[in-house]
Amino acid sequence: MLFIKMLVTKCNAQPTLTHTPCVSLPSAAVSVATFAVAFPFYGTINAVIGAITSPLVAFAFPAAAYSWLHRTKARQQACVRPPPKFMLKLLGGWQGIHALNIFIIVFFLVNGTGFGISYSVMQFIKDVQSFKPFPKCYQC
Repeated sequence: MLFIKMLVTKCNAQPTLTHTPCVSLPSAAVSVATFAVAFPFYGTINAVIGAITSPLVAFAFPAAAYSWLHRTKARQQACVRPPPKFMLKLLGGWQGIHALNIFIIVFFLVNGTGFGISYSVMQFIKDVQSFKPFPKCYQC
C-alpha cells in the first residue's frame, strides 16, 4: 500500500530536471498483462521481427546506401574505394553496379522478408490455434 501511495504521489508531482512524472498505473498494468499474454508466443513474435529486420539490415539497406552514395558521376569519381575493375567490366560500369544493387534489394525484400514474414505469421496462427491456457507441457 505504501508503494502505491508513493507512486501516486510521484505521478502527481511536477516534472523537474531530476524527476519526470511516471506512467499511470492502469497503463503499466495493461503493458504487463499484454507481455504476460504474449509470452508463450515469444519465439514466434521474435521470428516475425527477425524476418522483417534481418534481410533489410544485412542486404537491402547496404545495397541501397551504396547506390545512393555513388549516384552521381562526381561521387563515382571521388569514390575512395571503387569497385574492382573486373566487376565494372563484367557489369558494364556503374549502371551495372546499380542494377545489381537493385536486384539484391528486390531479391531479399521478396525472398527474405516476404517469405519470412508469411511463414512466421502462419506459424503464429498455428501456435495461437494450438494454445491452451495453463498447459501441462507447452509445445511438447
